[in-house]
Order: sequence, then structure tokens, then C-alpha cells
Amino acid sequence: MSWLGPIPIIATMNEHMDPEDDYVVITNAEEHMKMKAAARQKVSDETHAKLRALSRHLEQAKVSASRPSNIPTEQEHLSSMNDIEDTRMGLGKAINDAEGLLASKEAELLRLRDEERAFENMDVTSDHELDSTALRLQICRSLGFEPILDKHGNVAKILVRSESNEVHSVTFDGHQSDAYYTQMLWDLASH
Repeated sequence: MSWLGPIPIIATMNEHMDPEDDYVVITNAEEHMKMKAAARQKVSDETHAKLRALSRHLEQAKVSASRPSNIPTEQEHLSSMNDIEDTRMGLGKAINDAEGLLASKEAELLRLRDEERAFENMDVTSDHELDSTALRLQICRSLGFEPILDKHGNVAKILVRSESNEVHSVTFDGHQSDAYYTQMLWDLASH
């Protein structure tokens, strides 16, 4: 076949073709295609908007489902609870021990108060004779006078401790009066 062979076929077809009808069909097809593309674009945009909204919702759900960094993990929480329980048990034991000690101290206090009342009601002077000599000797020593006795139990001399912590010895030879010795002892004690 030659290159001119299809021309008669095209000429016969030309009679059946109406370019206006074809143009209208093509224009309608293009319009239909544009409407379909716009509808597809609208659906695509709506789908993308829904997808973005769902992605944000998913991220928020992930954040709310995850444990915040300032809250301990489950294992740390259990360990902390066990430590607190151990502390509570230790404190309970300490409280029980302290209450037991308190009860024993209260009982001892009651016993001591009873003893105190018994001692207050007791007449100690009737049970013992007061030794006035020992009492006088103690008073003299507290004032700084220390009597030295001879072998017969009489005062031979007195050691006098003065206010300046000097020690003086006064011998009683019987040549002076009691008033003289008294004055001399007080003078030595006050210097």
C-alpha cells in the first residue's frame, strides 16, 4: 500500500463526521473531566484535612497516654511504696516501744510519789536522836573553822581559813578570855 492509500478512506469518513458535534462532545468531555477533577480535588483536600486532624488527635492521645517525666515509673512507684510501708512499720514499732517506756515511767513516777508521801508523813526526828555536837562541828567547818582535838577530846587549837584562803592556827592555852579568842577568830576569818 502506498502512502496515498488511506486518503480515499478518510474522504468517505469525512462525510460522516461533523466537526461541530465532535467539538461539542470534546468540550463536554473536557467540562466533565474538569468537574470530576474538581470533585476529586475536593475529596482529596477534605481527606487531607481529616488526616491532619486525626494526626493531631493521635499525637495528643500519645502524649496523654505516656507517663509524664516528673511522675515515677511503675517500678519506682512500687519501690517508693515499699519504702514508705517499711518506714510506717518502723515508726509503729518505735511508737509501741515509746508507749511501753512511758507506761513504765508513769508507774515508776506513781511509786516515787507514794514514797515521797510516806517520807513526808514520817517523823525522822523521833526515829533518831540528833547529835548536836556533830551538827555544830559541821557548821563551824562550813564557816572556815576546823577544831583540832587533843587526846582527851578537848579543843586544843583551831585552824582558821580566811576569806583570802590563808590558813591560821590559834592555840588555846587558857590565858585569855573566851571573848578575846572569839574576836581573834573572827578577825582572822574575815581577812
